[in-house]
Amino acid sequence: MLPAELLRTLLRPTRFPAVDLDSEERRLLRAIAAGRSTVDIAEEPHVSERTVKRMTAALLRKLRVSSRAEAAAVAGHAGILGE
Repeated sequence: MLPAELLRTLLRPTRFPAVDLDSEERRLLRAIAAGRSTVDIAEEPHVSERTVKRMTAALLRKLRVSSRAEAAAVAGHAGILGE
């Protein structure tokens, strides 16, 4: 049996931050959610891998998440993937 505090934490609904992104951030977030690598993302708009890494780090900070998987979850919740 799980302790009551742990059980409450696990059952707490996830709250995603409000998403106010420009078109480039949305494009990057869709690419991340699609599972594309940094190298793949860099090839499309002809930017360097370093630029994609910098943009990804800024996007994660803006969304207040710590991983690409969490960013993809935010994108799905916000309806960005269907655009």
